[in-house]
Amino acid sequence: MTARRLEEVRRRLSELRLQAILVTFLPNVHYLTGFSGSHGVCVITPDKQFFLTDGRYQEQVHHEVKGFRVIVSAGSLFEAIQKKHVLPGNGQMGYESHHLTVSEFG
Repeated sequence: MTARRLEEVRRRLSELRLQAILVTFLPNVHYLTGFSGSHGVCVITPDKQFFLTDGRYQEQVHHEVKGFRVIVSAGSLFEAIQKKHVLPGNGQMGYESHHLTVSEFG
């Protein structure tokens, strides 16, 4: 099921000419990853998918999230996205504007 959902996201990335999408709204994170915790985000690119959360979920994430590169961060998830070079260096990124402001991503 996750593969089909990722395929649909990637189709939309292509249609919108985006290099990545940052998913922060927990119901959407759960829909794409299966993660049932209360703190996590995912980044999907045309050829990779990442899931980021904090140390509280270190064990849970390995049981629930399959097919994503998992990054457990000690600090801000947004800082981890930047430090781990999760996002492509060029191109446009989509995000859920109803759930995340540009200043929050900072």
